[in-house]
Amino acid sequence: MARFTPIRRFDGYLPIEDHGLIGDGTTAALVGRDGAISWMCVPRFDSPPLFCSILDSKRGGAFTVAPEGLHESRQFYEADTGVLVTEMRSAGGLMRLTDAFALRSGADLSEDAPAGRGELLRSIAVLEGRVRLRIDIDPRDGARAERLGEGLHLRYPSRPDIGLYLNASRAEALSGTRNSLELISGDHLDLTLRWGKKSPGSFPHSFGRARGGHHRFVAPMAAPVHLRRTRRAADAPLGNHAEAARLHPERRHPCRPDFLTAGSHRRAAQLGLSLRLDTRRGLFRLRAPTYRLHR
Repeated sequence: MARFTPIRRFDGYLPIEDHGLIGDGTTAALVGRDGAISWMCVPRFDSPPLFCSILDSKRGGAFTVAPEGLHESRQFYEADTGVLVTEMRSAGGLMRLTDAFALRSGADLSEDAPAGRGELLRSIAVLEGRVRLRIDIDPRDGARAERLGEGLHLRYPSRPDIGLYLNASRAEALSGTRNSLELISGDHLDLTLRWGKKSPGSFPHSFGRARGGHHRFVAPMAAPVHLRRTRRAADAPLGNHAEAARLHPERRHPCRPDFLTAGSHRRAAQLGLSLRLDTRRGLFRLRAPTYRLHR
């Protein structure tokens, strides 16, 4: 497991290695060790970014969930899933932030059918002490928050074609785009950011169900598999993302130099990333869609 390290920025930006990636096969998000989502496009990979402070720290926008006075943190994935955990420590306590996208019931990311529900889930648990939790949501170009049931409707002038809704498992946690809440050891809070034309009537999705969906996806690929490197597959894109974890299954000795194990690449398939097989270096390179920012 990763060690706690101090939060350091360079010219206002976290190093790229201080980010984790989550996704649902339709879109993806970068989550920093500071609890900020600094890159996310909705509803698809190739859509304009909702948050892009990784490119412009002042105007790009971010969705930040973090304790006040944060000074060190660490990140890791739950085993064999794309569920990302960020543990953050402040002077007063230690909290855990768990991030994932919700998947549709029975979703299979090995198929071409959309698996995502259009929901980002962020779950907070205080592990030690007391924290003053900061919840700031600031989409690119700004948004106006209006109370709607247990959460907020975010009016987003730059993208009137999509509806943005932020819900919390505690109604008092949200009052606007910038929020602060005191939590103590043992407290939990779940947040759901949803996009689409219909507003949620109640708290739309549980994090337990989302976690189960990610575990359900990797279950068929849990057995050890080895990938054979061939000239035909070299540097060739895999049309179906999840095929990467099943390409050329072999039952030969895993230590042979012309074989690669698939275990470390199941997560990439789950995140919906394209994969290319590099026979010269003996590894997979992740190739994510790119977006050129125009202002």
